Amino acid sequence: MARRLGETPFAELLPHNLAQDATLKAVADSLDKILAPSIAGIAPLLIYDRLSKAAPQSLLPPLMRLAEQSGGLAPLPEQLLDMLAWQLHVDGYEAAYDYQAKERLIWQSLMLHRRKGTPWAVRNALAAAFGGEAGIDEWFNYAGKPYFFRAWLDVTGLFWDQEATPKALRLIWEYKNVRSWLEFLETRSRTPMEHHTGIGLVERIASRCRLYFSPVPAPDMRMGTALCATGATAARSIFYMPPPAAMPLQWHTGVGLSCFTSSRVTFRSEPANAPEFVKTATLALSVRTSSGYAVQ
Repeated sequence: MARRLGETPFAELLPHNLAQDATLKAVADSLDKILAPSIAGIAPLLIYDRLSKAAPQSLLPPLMRLAEQSGGLAPLPEQLLDMLAWQLHVDGYEAAYDYQAKERLIWQSLMLHRRKGTPWAVRNALAAAFGGEAGIDEWFNYAGKPYFFRAWLDVTGLFWDQEATPKALRLIWEYKNVRSWLEFLETRSRTPMEHHTGIGLVERIASRCRLYFSPVPAPDMRMGTALCATGATAARSIFYMPPPAAMPLQWHTGVGLSCFTSSRVTFRSEPANAPEFVKTATLALSVRTSSGYAVQ
C-alpha cells in the first residue's frame, strides 16, 4: 500500500521494533501535529514556479500532489517580489509600471543580465517594465550620428505622466552599453477604430446661367441682275496761248473751253432668297462723246 506525506501517521513509518517503544511512539504522535502544516508549506516555497505561473500538472508528481493539497500555486505577494528583485539585482526595477511589470522584470532578470549592453536588452527591458511593444533603431539604420540610437515605446492604455519618462530613460541607461548614446525616446499610442463597409450613391446636379439672344430673322433677300447707266460730266477751263507768228511777232490772248461727256454702264446685283435666283443678261452700250470749243 502506497503511503503519502500528510496522509500517513509518522509512527507507521517507523520500523516495527521502534514502533513498539512507548517513548518513540509518543514522539511520533507529536510530530504528526507539525508534519501536516510543514507539508502544506512546501508548495509556497516553489517561488519560481509561482513566478512563472506554471500549471501544477507540469511539476514533478510529488510536487504536483503537494501543490494540489495546498490549493494550487498562489501568486507571489508584492512584498516578496520586492525581496526577489533585491536578491537578483534587477536593474531598473523602480521603473516597473505595475505588479505585472515587476513579475516580468524579475522573471527576465537572468537573461537581461546575460545580454546587458545590447539592443535586445534595452528593448525587452522597456517592454517588460511598461507592458507594451518597444523598439530600438541604431544610427546606421537611419543615417544618424555614429553610436547614437533612437528608442520608441508603445504606451497604448497606459497613464503616461511626467514621472514615467524619467523612469524609462533611467531604464535605458541601465541596460545600454557605455559607448552608445540615446538620441530621443518616442512614445506611441494607438486608438482602435471600428471599420464599416457600405455602398453610397452620390447625385450631383449642376446648373449654369447663360445669356441667350434669340436670332434675328434674316430679311428676305432677292438676287437679281439689272442694267444700270451712269453718266458723268466734267468741264475744265484752260488758257490757250497760240504760238506767235514769226517776224513780225504779235501776241494774242484768248480763252479756250474744253468740254466732254462720258458714260459707263455697270451691272448691279440685288439680294434675293437663296437658292432661287434669276440671272438676266442684258446688252450694255457704252457711248462716249467729247466736244470742245475754242475761242480766239
